[in-house]
Amino acid sequence: MKQATLGNGVTCSQLGYGCMSLSPVFYKLDDANYSDEDALKVLRRARELGVTHYDSAFAYGLGHNETLLGKWIKEIGSVERAKLCIATKTGIKLSPTEHRVCGDKEFIISEGKKSAERLGSYIDIFYLHRKLIDTSVPIEQTMEAMKELISQGVIKGVGLSEASAATIKRAHAVQPITAVQIEYSLWSRDVEEEIIPTCRELGIGIVAYSPLGRGFLTGNFKSRDDFKEGDWRLNNPRFEQQAMEQNAKLVEKIEKMAAGKGNGCTTAKLALAWVMAQGSDIVPIPGTSKVANLEKNVDATNFPLSKDEVDELSTIMQPDYVVGARYAAGHLTFQEN
Repeated sequence: MKQATLGNGVTCSQLGYGCMSLSPVFYKLDDANYSDEDALKVLRRARELGVTHYDSAFAYGLGHNETLLGKWIKEIGSVERAKLCIATKTGIKLSPTEHRVCGDKEFIISEGKKSAERLGSYIDIFYLHRKLIDTSVPIEQTMEAMKELISQGVIKGVGLSEASAATIKRAHAVQPITAVQIEYSLWSRDVEEEIIPTCRELGIGIVAYSPLGRGFLTGNFKSRDDFKEGDWRLNNPRFEQQAMEQNAKLVEKIEKMAAGKGNGCTTAKLALAWVMAQGSDIVPIPGTSKVANLEKNVDATNFPLSKDEVDELSTIMQPDYVVGARYAAGHLTFQEN
């Protein structure tokens, strides 16, 4: 697999893997009996296919996801571990009785050590979780905590997630940022205006979560009835029935384009190929709990797009054509500290 380059010279596979799907968090697993061994099979296969970037978080199952990755890291050994880029996240006090952001230096340092202990390894990229920047603590103080974790060998690099351009610049001035994680896909492109240019100006890599539009760009979801009861996506404006009907028309155009490409090309593969075509500093991290879907996602690397194809896809799903906000009100603005 081709390599991508993030900030500070960090390299990894051009397609990563988002591990959230291995722990029941927001989406509903198809199999209620899904086990850690099932999850480990996905991780093993991902590595066989050349994936080297793995994204986790304490919030994914209150440490379950990190512990699961830790089992796999122990299994593969230190030599193989050194070839990987393992990322996880902090910045939130999360328990059955508490849920609040926290950027205090002591908390960040403590959580970094706990995450590393669960992983049984150092952390390549330690993020402040999506929008979870504590506005009561200057970002400079939180970054000082990150610097201390680096000096102690707990982490190697720092990441932000969905921070504003101003916060990215302030944080980067204290400690060079390795990557900024953002939602980026054919139907979520607001980051193209300010965030991506800021990252490129500073030499920061970009990690794209939800590159398949929370599954919608696979073409597998046509109505709300296609989701299990309680699925978090049903609360998302883009998954309201009227919005889905209109957005599905855009996906149908991509389906036709995929059919014309042949060789097993699909809408999902085109959507992932489009993100990868945006630059060698962008790493999409699609997630799945199934080996079969993982293999299909990785196969997207075998469908490089011409400039004309990239432009055609961009035109088919122009931001103005997409119906519904990507998040409910109150969750849309990039967090500024």
